[in-house]
Amino acid sequence: MKKLLIILLVIVVVLVGAAVALPIIFKDDIKLAIQKAVSENVKARVYFDENKIGVSLFKSFPDLTLTLRDFGVVGIDVFEQDTLFSASRFAITVDIKSVISGSNINLKSIGLDNPNIFVLVLEDGTANYDIMINSAEEAEEVETEDAGEEMKIGIQSWEINNGRIVYYDQSMDFIAGLYGLNHEGSGDFTTSVFDMDTHTDIEKLLMSYGGVDYLRNQKLVADIKMNMDLDAMKFTFMDNSVKLNDFGLRFDGFLAMPAEGFDMDINFKSGENTFKSLFSLIPAAYMEGYESVRADGSFSFEGFVRGLYSDSLSRMPAFKVALNVLNGMIQYPDLPQDIKNVNIDLLINNADGVIDNTVIDMKKFHMEFGQNPIDATLLVQNLRDYRMKAAMQAKFNFADVLKILPMDSTEIAGMLDASLNVDGVYDSVKHVIPANGTATLKDFVFVSPDLPQGMKISSSKVDINTSSIAVDHFNGSIGKSDMSLKGFLSNYVDYIFNDDAVLLGKLDFNSKMFDANEWMSEDTEETDSPEDTSALEIVQIPKNIDFTLNSSIGTINYDNLVLTDFKGMLIIRDGILSMDEVGFNTLGGKFAMDGSYDTRDMENPMFDFTFNIKDLSIPVAYESFNTIQKLAPIARIMDGLFSTDFKMGGKLQKDYMPDLSSLAGSGLINIANAKVTGTQSNLVKGIAGVTKLSGASGDMTLNDVLMKAEIIDGRVFTEPFNVKIGENNSLVAGSSGIDGSLDYTIKMDVPAAAVNAATSLVSSVTGQNFNMTGSNMKLNLGVTGNYADPKVSLLGAESGSTGTAAKEQLKATITAEKEKVVEQAKVVVEEKKQEVTQKVDSAVTQQKEAAKEEINKEVNKAKDRLKKLF
Repeated sequence: MKKLLIILLVIVVVLVGAAVALPIIFKDDIKLAIQKAVSENVKARVYFDENKIGVSLFKSFPDLTLTLRDFGVVGIDVFEQDTLFSASRFAITVDIKSVISGSNINLKSIGLDNPNIFVLVLEDGTANYDIMINSAEEAEEVETEDAGEEMKIGIQSWEINNGRIVYYDQSMDFIAGLYGLNHEGSGDFTTSVFDMDTHTDIEKLLMSYGGVDYLRNQKLVADIKMNMDLDAMKFTFMDNSVKLNDFGLRFDGFLAMPAEGFDMDINFKSGENTFKSLFSLIPAAYMEGYESVRADGSFSFEGFVRGLYSDSLSRMPAFKVALNVLNGMIQYPDLPQDIKNVNIDLLINNADGVIDNTVIDMKKFHMEFGQNPIDATLLVQNLRDYRMKAAMQAKFNFADVLKILPMDSTEIAGMLDASLNVDGVYDSVKHVIPANGTATLKDFVFVSPDLPQGMKISSSKVDINTSSIAVDHFNGSIGKSDMSLKGFLSNYVDYIFNDDAVLLGKLDFNSKMFDANEWMSEDTEETDSPEDTSALEIVQIPKNIDFTLNSSIGTINYDNLVLTDFKGMLIIRDGILSMDEVGFNTLGGKFAMDGSYDTRDMENPMFDFTFNIKDLSIPVAYESFNTIQKLAPIARIMDGLFSTDFKMGGKLQKDYMPDLSSLAGSGLINIANAKVTGTQSNLVKGIAGVTKLSGASGDMTLNDVLMKAEIIDGRVFTEPFNVKIGENNSLVAGSSGIDGSLDYTIKMDVPAAAVNAATSLVSSVTGQNFNMTGSNMKLNLGVTGNYADPKVSLLGAESGSTGTAAKEQLKATITAEKEKVVEQAKVVVEEKKQEVTQKVDSAVTQQKEAAKEEINKEVNKAKDRLKKLF
């Protein structure tokens, strides 16, 4: 007996020792196996703490439990700031006997806590989940090699606790999100035919497409039990229910996956039949206090999907959806009125799977919104020629909305009277359908947290006929801005039914005062980079809209500008916004302009405008326009008025500012009377210092100057023009760059009294015996450096005055300089091409870095949008 006890004690000690030692012995092997698997299969950064890898036999003795805590997967390259997956704990329990035998691995349980999955697909299709290294060919090769070693992995149960999954596809503007995901399931995957039982609970569900929220913070509970036939790839639904908010749905049938597509026969039917459960699907309806909502009425919702779906065979299954609501009623607590007499009879039926043969039949839609009845019927017999019959009639008092639905901080009122009748077939040649209707709205008011400035419509009327929608009149205001509209939209039927159709329209817009500042707001949210503080981005002009807006506005407030007497036409056509004969007054001057904003190439948006400006203050223009600050910084210390007739074009940056290096243009600048104070100008001081002429130390004045300027490759060239520097008549020509660099030549007349002194100065500077007598002498000066620190040099002197011959001489010099710049630009372009060819790897790296910055911005925008949605 004593020996037996000793033997048992030894066995227990060995087992306990093994249970303690085995995890320690194998921990490093597990770590190396994880690292090896990651390096061979994943092109991403996988992080985990080796000290948080747990291996235990105690938790589920005699089974082996592996635990990994606080780990995740982070993208690389453009997604290096993007966490694709993270979790606080992953635990897997393995039947130790199956591991030892090696034939079938039996996983007793798998658990995942707080998983966070963020899938991002960019506009170009690049996806952050594309992280696997093995190609399809490699995978096929591995599969072939391992075909003889058949191993089955069985999973008895699994669970996910508090998960969050977000899918954001920017190429489709589609978002799907699951927050607070809890899921558990069981099934024996070691067999080919078995029953799988799952339970899913989602706290918040979101689905948005094209900026429209189809689901918003809805709750989902799903219990799914189905028979799994893995050999036949057929899944039969046995006992299944899904509940979205209070709306329950039961379904049965099967889904099979043959080689040519998906075969299905699924029947579904609403599990609840109270109208309140149907009402809960409306996002705004399912809110705090919903439980206290009083409701009555019944509904039924049922249908089926039956047949084969196959892309290769161009097959669609038949389907049917039927919705019936009888005497529905909803009333929120503490509100005096209700939604009542809701009766709906809707059938959508497709008997053969041919989409064109779909029939939509809404025999009845009736609702009384308080004291406001709404009635409608609709019959669409096919989707080929849209044989349609529809009618709608509504009289609505918007003031009743607040008596029926809870809407905090919202004011709404107004009377709507609308009717519409459609009866006929869509004419694919004339692009019309027989229709007539009218809608009037009076005394409408709407104020909300999203529109704090408020909207008012005193009176409006819209007439609908077969070919057009006519705005008979529209009189109202948004905030401080009053407006009236009159005009029409045509080709609207074809625009609805045909993706390639163009919507045509023309409106007359009038306003006494339009305050654009009410719509401009700064983004005050904290962001990761300074660039994100601006919400401006290039807006693409639609290519399928041909629209003319003829505007007349008394006053426009835009940023720090006040525009008066604004008149002109704005035309949207073929992806271009054009301005035609637009005129207005601002900053004390008169403006007239024509031009275009072209977004057909969104990577390189362009602008091209012709400006005609009269009597504009030079210092005011400098303070107001960025282009003048960059191209003519001397305007900061100039006083006077100017007029111009100038054409300018180039590329636009994302903040709508012009890319100054791409600017090209030409025109005339007329300066009636302007002055640069000598004491403020380093240029005037420099000229006086170099010439030693007392008469050159005064102000620089320009009287009745007509200046011809041209912008080439971002540099402004000016043909010769007359100025007076102090008491000396001078001729100036040259160029300046957007970096402030100067390259000017000045020919300055020398008064007769100063000729001898000037002659001596030239001789001393040039080192040559320069002798000139008489009164016709001019000094040649060169100006380089920049506006802040101009460098003035004496180039020499010559006989004569600053007359026609001197102008022609300078003009020839400037023409040569312009040609030189053009040639240099061509050389630069060629050098750039060679540089790119020679340094491809470097260029690719730079592009990646730039792309990373753009991706980070897009990711931040996506996250910001998701924060707002949830």
